Amino acid sequence: MRRQIWGRCMGRAFTLIELLVVIAIIAILAAMLLPVLSKAKANAVQTKCLSNLKQIDIAMLQYCADNQDMTPGDYTAPLGDPFDEVASGGIWWWYRELVNPYVGIKQSTSNDFVFQCPMDRGWKGVSTYWVNPLYTYEDLDWGSYNYNSYSNESANNLANIKLVTVRHPTRTWLMCEWCFTWAYSWHNSLTGSANISYNNAIANVGFVDGHSGYIRVYYNAGDGSFAAAYATDEIPGDCGYQNAPD
Repeated sequence: MRRQIWGRCMGRAFTLIELLVVIAIIAILAAMLLPVLSKAKANAVQTKCLSNLKQIDIAMLQYCADNQDMTPGDYTAPLGDPFDEVASGGIWWWYRELVNPYVGIKQSTSNDFVFQCPMDRGWKGVSTYWVNPLYTYEDLDWGSYNYNSYSNESANNLANIKLVTVRHPTRTWLMCEWCFTWAYSWHNSLTGSANISYNNAIANVGFVDGHSGYIRVYYNAGDGSFAAAYATDEIPGDCGYQNAPD
């Protein structure tokens, strides 16, 4: 008798309704888990980018320490780049020729991952040229990150000064993701994949005191100014950063 009962139990198949219930439960669980996994992946990428930026920030501080506390200015980086970007104020990306030795790199290449943000999507939609990740372009010295020295529009930067003159090193940024300077985000963008400047875009930034963080970028759409050109009194205090050394 026991054998007969056991055999019937072992031979019982799932009904169609039971299978559909199981499939429905799996689908519900997957729908619940996928956003969590997606967010976890995005956070991991952001953390990787922040780690890269912190290394570059420390490398720049080490460079300054070895050069009488002076930050790089125009013509500081080695001349002879094929695009003459150094001579035209391009030190804000050609700075890496100065800090390469401090991150263990002898010569800039497109395979230097410490200078690459995994979420770098270029400047597509704004530029017809920089439509791919910025670290794929030689004229940007294969990098996703900028140094606070953009002088074409403003003097509110750290180019060619002594770091000791920076009055608020915990608030004054030294290195950043490229998107920070144009007030859009690579990591948590409110405009999707569109490179559109907007107020409170968030990006990774490294500061003069050596710490790095994920902060909001101030942008005034009314004047359309370059975000990295604002004077200190133009940036709301709760943004937690400033461009100028004052």
